[in-house]
Amino acid sequence: MKRRLAIFGVTSICLFSQVDIKPNQVNIAFTMSMAPYLMEKNRSGIELDIIMYALNASGHTFKLYGNIPYKRAIRLMAEKEVDGIASNLNNKDYSQTKIKFYNSATTLNYIDCAITLKENNFVLKTMSDYQNKSIMAFASASATIGPLFYKMTKSNKEYSENIEQRKHYVLLLKNRIQVAIGDKNIFNTVVRREIGDQINLFKFHNLTDPTPRNVKFYDIKLRNDFNKGLKIIKQNGKYQEILDRYKDIYSVKCNLDH
Repeated sequence: MKRRLAIFGVTSICLFSQVDIKPNQVNIAFTMSMAPYLMEKNRSGIELDIIMYALNASGHTFKLYGNIPYKRAIRLMAEKEVDGIASNLNNKDYSQTKIKFYNSATTLNYIDCAITLKENNFVLKTMSDYQNKSIMAFASASATIGPLFYKMTKSNKEYSENIEQRKHYVLLLKNRIQVAIGDKNIFNTVVRREIGDQINLFKFHNLTDPTPRNVKFYDIKLRNDFNKGLKIIKQNGKYQEILDRYKDIYSVKCNLDH
């Protein structure tokens, strides 16, 4: 398989006219992912492991291209510097480009919740409950969560988005925002790392169905290979083994016990 090879932090591209050095290497860009989904220092994480093993099962090798903003990832895909993007399955920003993306099957779910300080006793059951509150959400939340949420973001002047979910707990504790919108597992991981076992300071509210994640490819054959590999690891038990490995830091519902 002839393929362009991209090196993180280097803009030049090497092309091989005959046989590539690593013909089965697949470069995957993640879009500002965080623990427990991606842990860059040791090249692990629940999402990374699933993608890596699915590619391996279909005869490919995995290479982490980088952890970058999704708009840059789209540009790199257009230039074919990366083979795939680990991203939210339903993100309208991808469909608004002129690039043809081939979506893989769902790899796993992110658990996006509304997060508040428990002491504030907020009740968040309908979108009208969010309307007059100061909200900080993850980047692309308005394009991902759904039409009712999107409508609320357009009419709420105190709504904003930021790629840096690591700051959400700080903004809540300092009362700079009233609601954070983000993945429960990322939030829990950050809080435990930064301020210890103080998750009980926060309340998690159901906001939407789990957010499915997938890999977007520009090559339909590679997408099909990946799907086959994903099916293989689900059948042979490797997928469940990965889930079990991260069971202490990967919760599947917002309102589950922390």
